[in-house]
Amino acid sequence: MNYSHIFARLFSFLLTVCFTVLFSISAHAEDDLAALLNVPDEFDVSVYATDELAHNIFCLTFDTQGRLLVSGPGYIRVLVDDDEDHQADRALEFANDTQGAQGLFADGKYLYCVSGLGLHRYLDADGDGVADGESQGILKINTGDEHDAHAIRRGPDGWWYLLVGNMAGVNARYATLPTSPFNEKNPPYAGALLRIHPQLRGAEIIASGFRNAYDFDFNSAGDIFVYDSDGERDITFPWYRPTRLYHITRGVEAGWKSKTWKEPSSYSTMPNEVASFGRGSPTGVVCYRHEAFPKKYHDSLFILDWTYGRIHSVKLDPTGSSYTSEPELFMSARGNFGFAPTDAEVGPDGALYVAIGGRGTRGTVFRIRSKEGTKAEDVIKAPQLGEPDEEEKLITCLNAFQPLLGWSRQQWKPIAFELGRQPFEEVSKNSSSKFTPQQQIRALEILKEVYDGAPGPLVKELNQHPESTVRARSIWALSENQNEQVNPVALFSDYLSDDDPHVVHQAILRLNLAALTSEQLAQLSLPMSHALGSGDRFVRRAAIELLQNHYAEIVPAIKKTAPQLSFQEKARVQLSLAEMRLVLSDEFDAESTQAGMQILKLNGLGEDSLSIKLDACRLIQLAWGDCGPADHHGALFDGYASQRELTPFEFELDVFRFELAEVYPTGEAELDHELLRLISMIRPANADLLKKIVAPLNDTSNPVDDIHRLVVASRIEVEWSVEVLEKISRALVMLEVKVRDERLPQDLNWNERIKELYGALVKRDPRLPISVVQVPEFGLPGHVVFMSEVPGDFLDQAVNSFVKHVREDDDYPWNNDVIFILGESTDPEIRGLIRQRFDEYSTRQAVIMLLSENPLPEETDLFIRGLEVSHLPTLGSAVQALRKLAQLTDPKQQIAIFQAARRLDQSEAEFILRDYLMELVRTSTNVNFGFIPGKEGYRPQPDVMAKWEEWFLSNYPEAAVVLMKSLGDEEALLMSRLESLDWSQGNAEQGKIFFEKRGCAQCHGGSSALGPDLAGVTGRFSRQDLFTATLYPDRDVSPRYQATNVITEDGLIFTGLVIYESIDGMILRDGLNRTHRIETENIDARTVSSKSLMPSGLLKNSTDSELVDLYTYLQSLQ
Repeated sequence: MNYSHIFARLFSFLLTVCFTVLFSISAHAEDDLAALLNVPDEFDVSVYATDELAHNIFCLTFDTQGRLLVSGPGYIRVLVDDDEDHQADRALEFANDTQGAQGLFADGKYLYCVSGLGLHRYLDADGDGVADGESQGILKINTGDEHDAHAIRRGPDGWWYLLVGNMAGVNARYATLPTSPFNEKNPPYAGALLRIHPQLRGAEIIASGFRNAYDFDFNSAGDIFVYDSDGERDITFPWYRPTRLYHITRGVEAGWKSKTWKEPSSYSTMPNEVASFGRGSPTGVVCYRHEAFPKKYHDSLFILDWTYGRIHSVKLDPTGSSYTSEPELFMSARGNFGFAPTDAEVGPDGALYVAIGGRGTRGTVFRIRSKEGTKAEDVIKAPQLGEPDEEEKLITCLNAFQPLLGWSRQQWKPIAFELGRQPFEEVSKNSSSKFTPQQQIRALEILKEVYDGAPGPLVKELNQHPESTVRARSIWALSENQNEQVNPVALFSDYLSDDDPHVVHQAILRLNLAALTSEQLAQLSLPMSHALGSGDRFVRRAAIELLQNHYAEIVPAIKKTAPQLSFQEKARVQLSLAEMRLVLSDEFDAESTQAGMQILKLNGLGEDSLSIKLDACRLIQLAWGDCGPADHHGALFDGYASQRELTPFEFELDVFRFELAEVYPTGEAELDHELLRLISMIRPANADLLKKIVAPLNDTSNPVDDIHRLVVASRIEVEWSVEVLEKISRALVMLEVKVRDERLPQDLNWNERIKELYGALVKRDPRLPISVVQVPEFGLPGHVVFMSEVPGDFLDQAVNSFVKHVREDDDYPWNNDVIFILGESTDPEIRGLIRQRFDEYSTRQAVIMLLSENPLPEETDLFIRGLEVSHLPTLGSAVQALRKLAQLTDPKQQIAIFQAARRLDQSEAEFILRDYLMELVRTSTNVNFGFIPGKEGYRPQPDVMAKWEEWFLSNYPEAAVVLMKSLGDEEALLMSRLESLDWSQGNAEQGKIFFEKRGCAQCHGGSSALGPDLAGVTGRFSRQDLFTATLYPDRDVSPRYQATNVITEDGLIFTGLVIYESIDGMILRDGLNRTHRIETENIDARTVSSKSLMPSGLLKNSTDSELVDLYTYLQSLQ
């Protein structure tokens, strides 16, 4: 058997059936749209603005007059409700923003926008809703793409906050203020949150490490909440992280180190995860600070998910220094309506306004109001009768709804300037019992924004306030200009000694900006010791970051407080001091490592044992350089290897290798998980330890945990026993079985990462490929990735394993990889099995390409049918096969060849294939109407084609009429057919079978996904649009999925998605999932294709029940 060509194809073939469904929502009648949304019973939904006024909306905000502004591609518009019936009647073109803003915020006479070259602002001095001229640039930053700069807001301190994604290009140079937590010494990475001076005179980077968070907001306590993206391409791997709602505090890192490593929320260095939501595409975030909604929603967050078409409400429950929550689904699509929310904001009337759009879809603004809500807009306005007195004005400021938004600031801020500082100080005092805590908090915030903060004596007095929320806000509001009004040590000592962790946390954050000397900090040693030993990890984290730059001076004072600490506090202080040491050196730290190891071996920690020992693991990781990307290891090991090269410290590490082997395992799953990571980082050569690592691998173990253990095992450099070899071999093979049986999702990176893992394990023991082949379950499609290392003597056995499974399993999940594994067989029965797969869309193109290498006469009709595909390389294979066969005399075949040639008139790659086809037509008919081949004829030749068509119609009228009939009515027929079907009778399981047979599964949501994940697709797009997209895949190809045609100097044609490009060349992934490296010097021509990689004809010959079942299955994808 000849296998010489197998391995060039092994990991790459995938049928191009990409269900590219990024199309706009179908046009429902305006009155029907609101009825297609689910909200709680106490709410109503109405349409505020339709697509005609604003298409494909990216974001929205309210201007200072309470008018809604929206932005999308090429526009920023003011939506005007002339008759005040809560429906926009017209739109004013505020500015022709060619890119469309992804962030908007109105403040006074300015509109701040995130678009174009970065953050800029438009002036509208007369408030007529039209910009007075060109915008003024403020901050250059990457914008426009989905991972660039996003939301802009103004905080309760009057500063500007800008949230950016991981491709925005933020680095230490953006931190122009010395107070920035991230700077040249502590550089930011990935996405970040910038804090910009109120007068735009400089910026800080206060948080980093996000993947691609779009939006954020402040709650009434002034805390920041960011909704960040997941690592969707690594679903079902141990390093996958879901979408997460974070409580962000100054200096936190959200841990997105690389595509294959984002830190878990349990790490002491991570922000608090308030809630997680699995897969999704986070967009808008808004805090409801109005009273028109029922009380349960007051101060709740509304967070938007574009992928699944849903909005959750998140009621924040204060817990320690942060929050917990139990999110509730607030809004989602009903039936097949496409609901793709992009942004939301609360209006002056207390209604929630939600925009939909994104990626070219329909734009609409919905208004959600409470049925029993009060008309509260008058509360923030001056009384209508007579002049308001000072107390009424004060109440207007204190009770302002959505006080951070431009429309609200426009009303309360001028009054606050007029009243002066004193009334707000009086409100804040303990004696002001007639004011609520929330009003006192607002008074403090106004002092902070308008009057540079609260004076020291007031803050000292407020330390005795009975409400912890007021105490926390008091220390936050402390003015930076004290002029020695109070003793700062005494002031902070009072707040650091507070019983409430939230107050202590705020005090430490404020102390970080107070510029106290080391001597002054040493005077705070006891409360700081309690903070360093706190059971609240966010208090502890803030204390570490405050004191680490004063390590030498503060440690002696901290150690003196040990007798006054509990046993658990002492353990945490030991870890905290050891972590503070790490700022003294960038090298491996043995002393900090030893401190962590002592805690791991410590008993008697009680119910705090797990959390303390997890912190010890985290300390040791940091002492060893922390996990993350590095040149000395592959992407798979970003979460398992140090960013530092540890080789120079082999001797020092040996003692810790021994200690880890003694500690592991503990029986605590979460702790053992992290201990395995530590083991991986230092790679102990310990056969007994390796045996313990793989011991839990069995046929029922969790496949995600299995991968974790296998990665660690690949890092242990010892000779494997037969038992270990068999354990690992079976575990690898059973991954495919478990993932299939448990229906676990896979995405684009699955095969690449498994291949990387397999390669690493083979390096540990070269016997592994032979052992894997001998596992009885070997032979499933996911096992093709293991074939690359199988020795030649065992290839027949390996291939026969695939043949065996194919023959024994009528439901064998064929894919293109399997086609090519079996394709080199000389067994006629095997070729017959492959030929049968031509009728399955999921493998048709692979069958064509394989059989075309040595075509047989009896396969001529198969290659003729292969001319229907749109994928150029596959079409080229069919053409070359026909050129090798005998002259084609059947008129139907000749007409089919001519029809294929007539379609090809868009690019040089198509023209080359057209030449071959027209040569076949000419030689098989002995007729020529002047077709011009070669580059001279690389253009449409309609006159020549018309003559050929006339000739066929004249000579073979019956065959020609059938083959050349117009498809112009096909869409209308489909729409009529869809209207007649009973969509309540669908069967999701049968729909899944149809989905897989037509090849959809191999491009959507699988391990080699070339097209978009269809999870939640029926919530974003209408039924009509989904089926229209399937019928006409070339009609509206998203730029994200546009293919590139490449012709090489030696005449080869490649079509696919460019996944990497440099000055030296490009890597292109084609519709069969093959990866091609093409050198720049070998590229003759390159064009962007107007055709979709998704083939046409996917609905051909489908029954009514299959269509209903298919849609029901798509609805089940969540």
